[in-house]
Amino acid sequence: MTIPQALTIWLNQTASGVSLLSWLAYTIVGIFWINYGIVHKAKPIIMIYSTWTIMNLMVVIGAFLYG
Repeated sequence: MTIPQALTIWLNQTASGVSLLSWLAYTIVGIFWINYGIVHKAKPIIMIYSTWTIMNLMVVIGAFLYG
């Protein structure tokens, strides 16, 4: 769900209908998971949630710029 949303925002340069608050919350949750992975030295969690958080940040930044 994240990749199509990010592509829509950045290619069309519009973020109408995108909840900045929701995507910011998803990003914050991802940061907590990254910290959890670091503390427990769980590389799969760190890799997955780092990627997920970067994609969420793309949506958040796009929503902030074009919303």
